[in-house]
Amino acid sequence: MKLKKYVYPLILLMLLLGSIAPSSGFWGGEQSYVADDNSLYKFSMRVEAPLSWPEGQRNTVRVNVTLDKSPDNISGLRIIYIVFLLQAEVGGQEDTPVGNGFLAVNEETRTVGKTVQFNTTLETPELANQFRLNVTLAAVVTGNDTTQDPANPRLYEYIFPETLNKDSQQVQVFVDLYGFPPASFLVRWMVVILPFTLVMASPSIYGIVSSSLSRKPKEDDSEENGGSEQ
Repeated sequence: MKLKKYVYPLILLMLLLGSIAPSSGFWGGEQSYVADDNSLYKFSMRVEAPLSWPEGQRNTVRVNVTLDKSPDNISGLRIIYIVFLLQAEVGGQEDTPVGNGFLAVNEETRTVGKTVQFNTTLETPELANQFRLNVTLAAVVTGNDTTQDPANPRLYEYIFPETLNKDSQQVQVFVDLYGFPPASFLVRWMVVILPFTLVMASPSIYGIVSSSLSRKPKEDDSEENGGSEQ
């Protein structure tokens, strides 16, 4: 009975630590782009998305944009909007749209080497179990180059390198509930959370160890007594 009292808190601890592990995700390789006709402006883009998308839920997709080159510190890149497109083979037809998203940005970055991130959520497709993700970024350069029109921005396509899958069996853990911090937040604070959790669980760990040690001598004593009686 004493052992059960300590086992239950440990089980809860293991469930908690397992639940805050991030869902499987994948960073697409970095893709580079030239943003003007004279190669004075360059930027790169990487997209992160989970490889497994639970059925009937929304999934976070992150777009990371880094300004790699600009002619001076008053010039940069203005991101106007980002379009997300999910495509799959449906009824034998390739590249059938099965989902989409639109993110209005209108944000400028001027610091070379700085990465800015834009997040959105997309619904898991109903029409396909496997699908692909394409991301199109609309942007114009700013500063010295005044030939680009924000009303007619240039388009830069990013094709996610991995095929995504719909998971009909995955059960979302409680950290995905509304109002709970996302897994990425908890992982970032794991250095603080894990030691604190271990300290809180130390009485249970100590109790199990001490209970095992105290029981062993008693068992040894009983064996000795039984042997002397014989």
